[in-house]
Amino acid sequence: MYLVASIASQGMFVVGVLMLIFLLLRRSKRYLKRAEKQPTRARQKVAEARKTAPLLDAPPEILRWQVEMHETARELKAELDSKMSALQATTRIASEASSRLEAAIARAEELGISRCADTLAAIENLNGSEASVDAALAEMSLRRSEEILAYREAIYHLADQGLAASAIARSVGAPLGDVELLISLRSDPASQ
Repeated sequence: MYLVASIASQGMFVVGVLMLIFLLLRRSKRYLKRAEKQPTRARQKVAEARKTAPLLDAPPEILRWQVEMHETARELKAELDSKMSALQATTRIASEASSRLEAAIARAEELGISRCADTLAAIENLNGSEASVDAALAEMSLRRSEEILAYREAIYHLADQGLAASAIARSVGAPLGDVELLISLRSDPASQ
């Protein structure tokens, strides 16, 4: 009898352990289903982090490559910005120079100075022979040097009359710096 009682008690113990295991498995299964339906706060944070940084769980080599690409893009953008600002400044300077040139042409027309179209026509009419090109260039150089001498003489003449450099520049139609340079390079007005 003792043997039957001991087997019965062991059987009851095994049945109790099996029931406990069954209940625990059933309860954990419900918990897992509920956890899958409602993401926890930690899962939500991980999901948000993956949205903002898609390569969060990528290998380190890929992360380094991504960082290098971002740095390269930043450097290229900075270079492009500096090139664009330099281009804008150059465009502005060219526009100012163009307007000054147009004003100088208008001033020359008012004073009756020719546009030297005949020298351009002479160059265009050349047949390409080196002798004729050299002759045309020599002629243009001679005309230009005569114009420069006349220009200097006019400035020196007005300086001898006692006019200031700014007044000379206005009357001749030359930049003030050019007039001041020519006057300062002139050593003795009586020797000229």
